[in-house]
Amino acid sequence: MHTFSDDMKSQLHTVNFTSVALNRKIQADLILPAHPDKEKLYPLLILNDGQDVQPMKMKHIIEEVWNKNISRPFILVAPYAYNRLDEYGVANNLDFKKRGKLASVYTTFITYELLPQLKQKIAVS
Repeated sequence: MHTFSDDMKSQLHTVNFTSVALNRKIQADLILPAHPDKEKLYPLLILNDGQDVQPMKMKHIIEEVWNKNISRPFILVAPYAYNRLDEYGVANNLDFKKRGKLASVYTTFITYELLPQLKQKIAVS
């Protein structure tokens, strides 16, 4: 198990990404180690409903996880919800209430827009 010599701290930023697929700007919260090692690739966790990251005190939760050696440091990106009932879901499969019709478009945003934009700025794996 990875251990740390001192308390791990994180930094939280609210950032914007451009989405052609969704035809709008996407606001997201980004949490990363306070002093990221520029030579290291960090695992990436994508969390929907980014607007809940700060009220849930996710920065504190992540620091606890790191400091208790539950997980090695990672980067979290959490896009804010816009049309969650249609954007979230299984791509190409509507739920029983016919929700999720934009899940394929949201998948395109994550795969071809968010990840490349993020990888231009931060070393994520």
